[in-house]
Amino acid sequence: MPRTYGEVLPSSFADILALGGKTDKVLVDFGSGHGVLVKAAVEQYDCNFAIGVEKYKDPAAIAAKLFSSSSSDLQAKMRFLVEDMSDTDIPKELQGLQFDTLILFCNNLAFHEGMVHRSSIVFRQIMDSMLDKTVFVVSTRPMKVLEDRATQSLGLNMSWSKEVHDVNVYQSISSFPV
Repeated sequence: MPRTYGEVLPSSFADILALGGKTDKVLVDFGSGHGVLVKAAVEQYDCNFAIGVEKYKDPAAIAAKLFSSSSSDLQAKMRFLVEDMSDTDIPKELQGLQFDTLILFCNNLAFHEGMVHRSSIVFRQIMDSMLDKTVFVVSTRPMKVLEDRATQSLGLNMSWSKEVHDVNVYQSISSFPV
């Protein structure tokens, strides 16, 4: 049984990675699958660093091949973790990295409601722990815990539909314009 439920297509990567404008950025892709967004972030969109977090071993193995086939310069800007997102200590993973903007991407269409809620709590904790950074959360499903931080939506192309899928963007309070 395939463990994919609709990937974001490369035609939408630029929209995700444009968040925060021209700043030093890090992307964390939760449910990173084959790692295509992670690699594109550092190879094509000038992200300082990108992290893929994938729970399932089969897609993570494909991401590992993508990583090992990349140049050493690109490898130095990427990390892939095989673990559940709720077990990932993102602030620890980001230690030592230089950046102004953090983009947390989560294609959570197949998550049950409890997992959407738990992940939104994790994202809020990350936002609240990084008051000196601009943090964006891009989520394919609404996150009630982050409703007060909703700033916009993005229309993304997904593999499961010919229609553009509107996704939610949440932004850290410390980065709201005054």
